[in-house]
Amino acid sequence: MNLNFGILKKSGRNFARRGKFTIRGIEIDTPVFMPVGTYGAVKSVSPNEIYQLGYNLILANTYHLYLRPGFELIERIGGLRRFTSFDRCFLTDSGGFQVFSLAKLREINEDGVSFRSHIDGSLHFFTPELSIRVQNALGADIIMAFDECPAGGAEYEYVRKSIELTFNWAKRSIEAHRKRDVQALFGIFQGGIYSDLREKSLEQITSLPFDGFAIRLKVAAISGLFFASPIVLWQLWRFISPGLHTKERRYGLAFVLSALVLFGFGAAVAYLVFPHALHFFESAAGAHVHAIYTPQNYLNFLMLLMIAFGVSFLFPLVLIVLELVGAVSPTALRKRRRYAWLGIIVVVAVFIPSNDPYSLTAMTVPLLVFYELAILVGRILLRGSPKVARQET
Repeated sequence: MNLNFGILKKSGRNFARRGKFTIRGIEIDTPVFMPVGTYGAVKSVSPNEIYQLGYNLILANTYHLYLRPGFELIERIGGLRRFTSFDRCFLTDSGGFQVFSLAKLREINEDGVSFRSHIDGSLHFFTPELSIRVQNALGADIIMAFDECPAGGAEYEYVRKSIELTFNWAKRSIEAHRKRDVQALFGIFQGGIYSDLREKSLEQITSLPFDGFAIRLKVAAISGLFFASPIVLWQLWRFISPGLHTKERRYGLAFVLSALVLFGFGAAVAYLVFPHALHFFESAAGAHVHAIYTPQNYLNFLMLLMIAFGVSFLFPLVLIVLELVGAVSPTALRKRRRYAWLGIIVVVAVFIPSNDPYSLTAMTVPLLVFYELAILVGRILLRGSPKVARQET
């Protein structure tokens, strides 16, 4: 689902922060107070009054809507928005807390929770799959994974087993989710009053591809690609090197290693420049404008900038190769230095993903230095070459 989140302001004294996330074009400030609509509607307050008070998100209760009037009926009507005439956003809980509150009426096992209705005493069996099925039918914008909520004073061993159960149910909730394009699925971590169990539960839940943590997977995948690329190139080199002559192997290995170092150096420069570029854009917008960065756009822009820097820093390597194959001489590069410098500045200004002064300077200056180094390295490598000697005379 296209759920975008951005941080508006952070406290300089603690971890407090203000944020904003957007669902279907509707903005919701965080931290957020959600009016509770147990059956989808807030008692004694009309949907229009809720909207006029500035609330764009209502918390509805999966357990109660499952029992009455029934999720099938709400699904046939068209979901909670049609059922309540509130056209903003809804969040539904998983039903786990309500089941926990029915301690005298329920039994828990690996598959789910069996409980008796507080309305008529009828027997029901709630599983992660049924919880997600009900929430899919209700049509809330944000839905929650099914979890067990142990009592605050529960024994350590019970809570330890509880977080494992919550972890397994979280994985089953993800598998059961059928409306990923229109509903964001959030995970819940537990652990009671035990800090080590809370940390373990947090690690378990954030390892899963919930909408709140999908960005971690993308970062890991891209990082893995960067760090694995030397191994892939080495395997490729071992495959082709037996068919090369000794001189070709020497130059080829030097080229591959140099390319890796230069690309990594360029990506590192981009990573260091990126925060300054963002700060420049924020200050240029004015103090009255708050920047909102979505995780997806933030990461995409950072990766684009790192790739642009990495590729551009291969520029001197390309010049040296052209010198070695005789396409251009160090002397010709030196004589056309002014035109080359102007071309570098123009190309950087046109093609760099961000046009802030920090990025422009961080890319232009190294390329100008690399151009001079390419001339110097070319003269050293081609020293004594008859062809170069003729060109210089």
